[in-house]
This record gives sequence, structure tokens and C-alpha cells, in this order.
Amino acid sequence: MGDKITLKIETRELHGKKVAKLREAGLVPGVVYGAGVDAMSVQAPLSEVTKVVKDAGKHTPVQLIGGKKRIAMIKDVDRDPV
Repeated sequence: MGDKITLKIETRELHGKKVAKLREAGLVPGVVYGAGVDAMSVQAPLSEVTKVVKDAGKHTPVQLIGGKKRIAMIKDVDRDPV
């Protein structure tokens, strides 16, 4: 196997309609969750997220770096149809 795919994330405080300001600033909001783990709201730069989604798809584990290191899978990606 090749190199591990990594994504640097930060926790985010903005929720709801205020997330639009993150998108304007070039950040992508997300949620990391799993069995036995509390859901965590995160954000990451658009350029990094685009690269990771392209490289990993939905079938390759991604190592999340930010606070604790975690392994995650991309479950869903929402895109604006416009």
C-alpha cells in the first residue's frame, strides 16, 4: 500500500446558518462520528478536503490530524448543485 492519506482538521464552534461564513472563508465544515465516540464538529481548508476526497474516495481510510489522531472513512460528500 502507498502512503497514508492525512487531513488536518480543527474543531469548529459555528453551527447552523453561521457555517456559510466558514465556506466564504474557504473552509469546509464536517462532522466526525462513530460507535462509542461523541460526534465532533470540524473544519478544514477546501483545497485539502478536495484533494483527500479525490485520493481516498469512500473506500480508503483517512488519518485525521488535529488534537487526537483518528482514522476515519468518508461516508458522504454534499456538493452545491449550482
